[in-house]
Amino acid sequence: MPMKAKTLINSMINIKKLQQNLLLCSLIFLSSCTRLFIAPIEKQEIVVKKNIQIGKSCTAAQKSISLLGKYKNDILLFNEFSKAYYHQFQPVELFSLLALTHMNFFPHKITPFSKFQIITNLNGELKIFDFPLPINNNNKKSQANFLIGLQTLLKTYKSKRDLKDLAKILDNKFSQSIPVNKELATFLKENRATLYAQKVFNDTFFKADMLIEEKETFKKINFKNLIKSFKITETKKNYLSHLFPFENETLLKAGWTVKCNVDLHLYRHEIYPLSDNFVPIPFGISFPNRTFILGVANQKVSSIKPIKKTFLVQGISKSNKSVFCHLTRKKQENIYLFSTKGKDPGQYIFQALKSKTFNNLQDLQQLIENYRTLHLNNPHRVLYESTRGTPESLNKLLSQTKPVYHTRSLGNIWAYSDLKNGFQTFITDSRTNSYLLCH
Repeated sequence: MPMKAKTLINSMINIKKLQQNLLLCSLIFLSSCTRLFIAPIEKQEIVVKKNIQIGKSCTAAQKSISLLGKYKNDILLFNEFSKAYYHQFQPVELFSLLALTHMNFFPHKITPFSKFQIITNLNGELKIFDFPLPINNNNKKSQANFLIGLQTLLKTYKSKRDLKDLAKILDNKFSQSIPVNKELATFLKENRATLYAQKVFNDTFFKADMLIEEKETFKKINFKNLIKSFKITETKKNYLSHLFPFENETLLKAGWTVKCNVDLHLYRHEIYPLSDNFVPIPFGISFPNRTFILGVANQKVSSIKPIKKTFLVQGISKSNKSVFCHLTRKKQENIYLFSTKGKDPGQYIFQALKSKTFNNLQDLQQLIENYRTLHLNNPHRVLYESTRGTPESLNKLLSQTKPVYHTRSLGNIWAYSDLKNGFQTFITDSRTNSYLLCH
């Protein structure tokens, strides 16, 4: 090789090494630490904090019911139907109608076999229902947890109507045409071939051999036939009576008493009950007199086969538990937090309760929108919402021994606020799609 060419190649190699060293030094300087903040492969650049949109809440005191769900069209469709029943039906009956209609909206996630959690605050009393109950978790035979949950709810609050009565109303009065929402459209596209090959799915989700798309419609479930095909009996032990107390210095100073459906003290010892990532479907209804009901349903699709000759998709109820906490102060102020998404929903509430005290709606909204982290095992590492964080929060994480990775979004927390210097309202999380209809 000529000497000049060899010299030129060596110079280029030295320049490349210099560029790499300068980049490394700049990253170390930005992190103020000897370890690097590592972003995902598709996001190699340093991510800076951006303006974050605040979640939704009602802007005035309720005069009638408010409805909360994932998609606007779904909630508006139910609202149009339910107007005639606002003053005739009990809260648990209206909620049960809302829950049943969600089987139309999410037939791959909400079926008779879905895991189902219900939080009620009725008549000044808080109850948490959880189906299947722990005593049934080892049963090999699948149970209609979702339908059993609704029937138990109706019986617990002495409703004059049962599921068969509500099914008849839905069959006669609810819209015959159901619009395809974004999540269902994605599921249909991902499983097009399997769905096409089975008659009941083909008849429902295809028109002239073409898969229906988002905002197109399909025919609703016949609820009377569905419920008739299951043996539905309410459970004797129908709600969880025990809640775990939780406290920290910030909460104690502000006078808050906290109880949750899981033991948050586990996280102080870095015990993380991780499971598969899950994205359940939450939905709720609230009333003017400090009354609300929230439901969270989900299933793991076991095989893409129909349930009882309907377009509902077979699944099993094995799913992570959504985490709920109730904060109360002097029996006059109440905050309810619901963490409903991810590998470990409890981590997000634990972090939120460590932040600062909350005296008004704006404080609570900020608590929900603050950055989050997720601690993972095997190997030990931390996911970090860098777009919502600060240099101080990043440096604090980098000072620990675990590697830190950027992620765009973690979890979903909804809240119900009942503070003395405000009105009652649901609050949503801007990280996930939701629609809150206030009346």
